[in-house]
Amino acid sequence: MPDIYGVMCVQAETHVVTGPSDRDEVIQRNVARAVDLLEFAGAEARFETRLVVFPEFCLTGVPESRTLQD
Repeated sequence: MPDIYGVMCVQAETHVVTGPSDRDEVIQRNVARAVDLLEFAGAEARFETRLVVFPEFCLTGVPESRTLQD
């Protein structure tokens, strides 16, 4: 019988990097939020979460201002 464990799929609000000047600060905020959510997953022992999935733009946010040509 396979092991049964919890999986957490995260769709959190992220802040968007708008340029090089705010890149580090925005990514740090997004990383801090991701760590908070990971700690929550670990604290919920009843779920035995062993896999946490984040969206592809969870650290930088979706670059909304860019066009297809960019």
